Amino acid sequence: MKYLITAASFEGSMIIGFENGYLNFFDWSGVKITETQHKFLLKTIEHFTEINTFLEYCKRINVICNAVEEDLSFDRLWKEYGVKRDRERCVKIFSRIKKSDIVSLFANMKAYKRYLKVNTDESRKVSERGLFERMGQIISHLKINQCTTV
Repeated sequence: MKYLITAASFEGSMIIGFENGYLNFFDWSGVKITETQHKFLLKTIEHFTEINTFLEYCKRINVICNAVEEDLSFDRLWKEYGVKRDRERCVKIFSRIKKSDIVSLFANMKAYKRYLKVNTDESRKVSERGLFERMGQIISHLKINQCTTV
């Protein structure tokens, strides 16, 4: 489960995710905080490692914590990833992926897109299989890259 964290004391939001009660995702790229708030966050990060202590801590420090159901559908992947090849075959392959691997795929997609923007030479070299090859460590056993082969 992921949580969207907002507060009157900072601009933007953080996303924090838990699986089996433990922290597995932390994205604070969408929040503007002061240097003091940054130091405070780093000093108190231990309160974010388990879901129960995290929820209690949010109440104590007066931040808004809303659970967010994440869209883990194939349609979302198809929409977000630019290469469109053999949708029916891709749906079949996608349906065999474990939920935890799908969560990892979506969690890493934003970083992958950022990487391609920063490394423009690399993005020109990336084949149509790009995303699936990069995600290969996560889902290599399913050979998802078949969806984007030419």
